[in-house]
Amino acid sequence: MYPSLLILSLLTICCTAVDPIIGWTGFPSDHKPVADNQRRVCTVTPRGNGADDGPGIVKAFRDCSSNGHIIMPGSLYIVQTPMNTTGLRDVKIELTGIIQVSKV
Repeated sequence: MYPSLLILSLLTICCTAVDPIIGWTGFPSDHKPVADNQRRVCTVTPRGNGADDGPGIVKAFRDCSSNGHIIMPGSLYIVQTPMNTTGLRDVKIELTGIIQVSKV
């Protein structure tokens, strides 16, 4: 996956929110937001030493794909494998570092 596609996918996931002008939330009309304390939490810790963090990120996306909160507290995540970031519903992604995408 190209870096720009990953960034676009992540922005789509994390930034689907209420538009102050038209009120669109990006969710189906039957969607009821979940309180933060009721969300399933998945934390992704970077493996370090140049290891591929892609599988761990994908696992978090899968495990917390609905009403989840994915926390990525590391400063650098390296992704060397393709990642499918679709199929998420009402997921908060908290990224405090950088995702570096590279071809192998």
